[in-house]
Amino acid sequence: MMITDGEKLKRLLSASASEVILCAPFIKKSVIDVLLAIVPEGVSIKIYTRWNAWDVAAGVTDLDVFDACKERLGTELLLVDNLHAKAYVSDQSVLIGSANLTNTALGWAKAPNLEILIETDIAEHNVAQLLNSLERSARRATRNERDRIADQASRLAVETGPEAATFAGELSTVFGAWFPKCAVPEHLYSVYRAIPSSALTDGALDDAKRDLKDLSLPSNLGEHGFLQATKSATMQMTMFQEVIERASSQLTDRMGMDLVRRLCPGCDERDAIIVWATVRNWVQHFFNDEFEVAPSDHVIRIRS
Repeated sequence: MMITDGEKLKRLLSASASEVILCAPFIKKSVIDVLLAIVPEGVSIKIYTRWNAWDVAAGVTDLDVFDACKERLGTELLLVDNLHAKAYVSDQSVLIGSANLTNTALGWAKAPNLEILIETDIAEHNVAQLLNSLERSARRATRNERDRIADQASRLAVETGPEAATFAGELSTVFGAWFPKCAVPEHLYSVYRAIPSSALTDGALDDAKRDLKDLSLPSNLGEHGFLQATKSATMQMTMFQEVIERASSQLTDRMGMDLVRRLCPGCDERDAIIVWATVRNWVQHFFNDEFEVAPSDHVIRIRS
């Protein structure tokens, strides 16, 4: 009988002697309750995750994880805004792969996801690099931030209605190496709401409609909900994950075009210039609270 990823994880954690690290962007309270109970008493636990209002409103992650961590001595909950990695450490042993800490990802649901967790060890270069990055970029989760995100999520839920619950599942139909086509993302919301505009050519309108179809956003969002949903959706895409990660140390146009060509081997120089300019516009529009594009040389950098 095939062992589920959840059972692999339970075996890993039950054998821990000194330290456990759990790293996943999506964590459900029912799952963390099971896993915390398995870890032997006296073992310290660090949990890295991300909190944003859209993920909470969509039901893919639970803020109640904060309370579960507070109730267990020696457990620390840390936040990393651009987190996408899934890694689980028990002393020197590691499971790394695609599975979040949810019932569907770990094989504990009637219709589980197809996931993978591979065994490795803490000395492996990529694992060590990930853990170092987490240490540098994480901040401690607080009750104030938990309450703020909860309030934002409740307002988003009102805007989105019942379709929010299916949003995360719909994202899985969009392939990873995705690039936006609409070069003027500031007009996307008007296209989304079917508001006529003379500012878009027929070609630009078609590009906007294609992007919206690919992103599979819920209907009837207000403008704030649309911005948050689009930002969350693009962060599921390989291109935007890498751009945001690299922008922490500044990302030049040349670096961006090289990234486009790596993810899209068929792109020539002209294609790469066009695609990168569009991606840069999307970052400037949807991530302008975190990053800015320097006007002189178009370098994407963390907003100061």
